[in-house]
Amino acid sequence: MGKLKELHVHSIDRLGRNTIDVLSTWKDLTEKGIRIICKNPSLQNIDENGKVDKFSELMISILSTLSKFERDQIRERQMEGIRIRKEKGLYRGRRINTRDTPTKLLKKPKSKKILEYIDKGYTYDEISKIVPCSRTTIVKVKKTREDLQMVHS
Repeated sequence: MGKLKELHVHSIDRLGRNTIDVLSTWKDLTEKGIRIICKNPSLQNIDENGKVDKFSELMISILSTLSKFERDQIRERQMEGIRIRKEKGLYRGRRINTRDTPTKLLKKPKSKKILEYIDKGYTYDEISKIVPCSRTTIVKVKKTREDLQMVHS
């Protein structure tokens, strides 16, 4: 078996869910001698000569901190929007612990339409435009049907 020598990632946020994860992954892979090559932004943990790239280390710390700040700002704006909608009586949100059973989900008119188009061979993008729903909903409905079929077979 071959040993991993290089890891290519499109974006630095692919290394973790938050700043600590990204920095930890970066550090662990660097310590193991695995070269990380990031395309966006252009960074690498170990240069072509096998030395730790100090500039990229600095940039990764700054970028990770900035991305956390940006996520926090988005969340703050989202919560402000919800607060305003609640004050106007326009926001209810989903009740706590509400979830459809698999059977109930598949009986919904939207789910039936989704399955109908899946069976006809439409792509997820086509279905999401016809039915108005997200790709996630389509995948959930399809997987739920498959899971129920496996249970009943």
